[in-house]
Parts: sequence; structure tokens; C-alpha cells
Amino acid sequence: MEKLATEISYVHPEINHIVSCFGGDFEKGTASELHPDDVHDALDRAIPHLLLAQAFFPLLKDHKSSSFIFITGMLGERCSIPNMAALSIANAAAYGIIRSIEAEYADEPQRIIELRIAALVRRDNQAGHPFIKEGRAYPASLIGDEVVAVATGSQNREIVRVMADYLATKEVESATEKISLDE
Repeated sequence: MEKLATEISYVHPEINHIVSCFGGDFEKGTASELHPDDVHDALDRAIPHLLLAQAFFPLLKDHKSSSFIFITGMLGERCSIPNMAALSIANAAAYGIIRSIEAEYADEPQRIIELRIAALVRRDNQAGHPFIKEGRAYPASLIGDEVVAVATGSQNREIVRVMADYLATKEVESATEKISLDE
């Protein structure tokens, strides 16, 4: 990560926005079924947030309009899918990393925002979520829209929750826009 940051700094010595999105879905079983190695694997999924912040935060433009956005999932707050206990652990670990980074840079002007997603997300070209068949999955582009809104917004040291019902309304708006553009 440090090498990548160094290479990027030659071309872009100051970066306006950084988005950290690591993890993804993985099913290891319920908490009572987890092996200690599964817990270590879960914690390893949170570490890239830390490594990216260590390497790239120093490259963020020293201005209140700059932002470091961490994308996480809601399962660290409430494990609503028992078979995804390891993902819940990974998200809770990411929360701790983000709170630590916020504390370290509390006196800096750059904005630190956590975008916490409370919905299943799928690739735009997929009809549904590839692993979890129950429940509605929303296109990743809707999350991208939220990242842009947060990057250009005024939030700072906040958790911005993106809820499924909110994404449902955005998906309808997006479909309406597409229809009106085609006519």
C-alpha cells in the first residue's frame, strides 16, 4: 500500500477524496460454529481500512472539503444474518479502526466519514445477490451515488447510514430518470 501511495503521490501530490471499501460477504457460520481461525480471517478483512488510511491519509489535501470515506456494513451493529457471524465481527472491527483514525486526526481539517450500508448490494449487471438469495439486493451504482453525495457534502466525523428503504426509493427514481431519458 505504501508503494502505491508513493507512486500516486508523484502524479497527484494532493488527493481530494479517498474511498476505502473492503470486505464483502462471506459465510462462515453462526458464532457457535466459528473456529478461532475464522475470527482471525474476519479481523483480517478490516485491516485494509487501516493500511489504506496509513498510506493515503497523508496525501489528502489539507482542506475541509477533502474527505476520507470508509464504506462498511450494518452487520457489525446487529447480526441479522446468524450464518454471517464472521462478517459481523469484521464490520465491528472496522468500526474500531475508523473511530481510532477519527481520534488521531481530530484536529485536522479533512473530513472522515463512514458510509454504513444496511442493505444487500449487488453488481449492476446481476439480477440478485450472488450468495444471499433471500431479500432484495440493490445495484452498486446506487452506493456509488451515495459516495459522491457524501464526498461533496458537509458531513464530518459522522456515520451516514444507507438504509434499504432509502435505496428502494432511489432505485425507483433512477428507473424513472432512465425512462424519461429514453422517451
